Amino acid sequence: MASEKCKKKSADDEIEYDVLQTPSSITFENIEFEPSYTFEDGFQFYHIYVTAHQLKEICLPTDANPREPTLATVVREMQETIQITPEKFHHLNNGISVICDNVTYEGGDHSLTITFREGDGICNGGHTYFSIVTFPGDIDAKCLVHIELIELPKQLEGTARKEIVNDIASARNKNRALLPTTEADYLGLYNNFKDWLGDNKKFVSWHEGDSEAHSDSIRSDHFIRLLASIDPYWFQHPQITASDQRSTHKFAATGVAAVHSKWFGKTADSEGNLYHLAPLANEIFKIRDTMSFSLKYDSFTGASRIRGTNFYQWVTTNNKSVRKLYFGKNAGKDGVKFPATFDVLLVGALRHNVWIGLDVTGNPNYIGVLEDPLYLWESAKISLLEKLKSLFASFDNDPAQFCRKDASYDLQLIDILYGMRPPKVPRYFYDLTTKERYIKQETDPSHYLQISDGKYANVAEVGSPVLPEGTTGYKKEA
Repeated sequence: MASEKCKKKSADDEIEYDVLQTPSSITFENIEFEPSYTFEDGFQFYHIYVTAHQLKEICLPTDANPREPTLATVVREMQETIQITPEKFHHLNNGISVICDNVTYEGGDHSLTITFREGDGICNGGHTYFSIVTFPGDIDAKCLVHIELIELPKQLEGTARKEIVNDIASARNKNRALLPTTEADYLGLYNNFKDWLGDNKKFVSWHEGDSEAHSDSIRSDHFIRLLASIDPYWFQHPQITASDQRSTHKFAATGVAAVHSKWFGKTADSEGNLYHLAPLANEIFKIRDTMSFSLKYDSFTGASRIRGTNFYQWVTTNNKSVRKLYFGKNAGKDGVKFPATFDVLLVGALRHNVWIGLDVTGNPNYIGVLEDPLYLWESAKISLLEKLKSLFASFDNDPAQFCRKDASYDLQLIDILYGMRPPKVPRYFYDLTTKERYIKQETDPSHYLQISDGKYANVAEVGSPVLPEGTTGYKKEA
């Protein structure tokens, strides 16, 4: 029995089209079919031809296809063939490749039943499918579509099965290789970030043609660059010394694809996977919008003399666009759309403000900030921007030189505000396991935080009116 259809929207065009939910099964009628040879590795391949009309009525799942279709030129051309010469469609079209769990054929009534597990479905030919199910009106019975069914070995389970599906989908799309971001999303490597972002995950486009992404979303590879720029393991940090730690976050700002590739290779490494920074993702969105608003509307006149300089012109007008703001008190207003490199540079100036608490084995257990990032920006922004303005001028007002030099990334907001005496304990922090948030509170705290050697941390409930010596009181948010 087939599951209920569900509606999806194509990413760029917001055209609704029918897909099948999984797990499910479907049955095609009037199929001429001969069993396939079973290969030694347990894979079976079947080739069938069904009417496009029947396919449009029954539908297929698309879970195995990392890339979402759009109303591209190729779709319009396919629909012209369906309209004008339907009998030639299967001659001119490669068809659809579908991953499934089981294929059963009933020769008596010529019916073919296909069973899908969760995650199965079209792995190649998504635009062919899209052209058929979005075709307006009835489709001539002479219009046939070739479907290749790939039945996976029954012993494949869990992650191993998902990786095989991804490998097949990647190879079948080799005419336009899947972006690493699309592969990462399909493999679930972004799920930790999405979980912490909640509804705000729509402000990141996680894969090619992400139909759930907001129109003003940032790409997932840029999101990874922003996280990497504040990571204590990737770049110099007062608390952490890591083997491959770089001195500044220039690599995050200028590396573009290389940053995502490095992260992709470190997702199994607790120190390099950036997952410990996921609780701060929402706050990155807030501080970016605050910075964007400041650069557009703050006067920066008088002693600061920032507005009107070559540096200010590069930051605010060279990209000739503005950005709608969605976070914080300025939501709904316009701000500056920074050059991507400068966007990462600014966010990375908050890295020394990140506090990380380790468990006894040295793994990240808590993540927080020493000072409220919004307060930090308001207090130190003029000094930071003045220093950046001077550096820009010293590099002949050349954005390329400014972005290439380490000096542009040495500046840290908390160092500017507090000098050699920054706070020793976080203003607030998150428990990475329980997802609870704790805010520093001296009177009537519910919990206390104990830190040893500057990085090993443990939080516990307050058991008496007097906190243990050397601890700091916190209030757990309800």
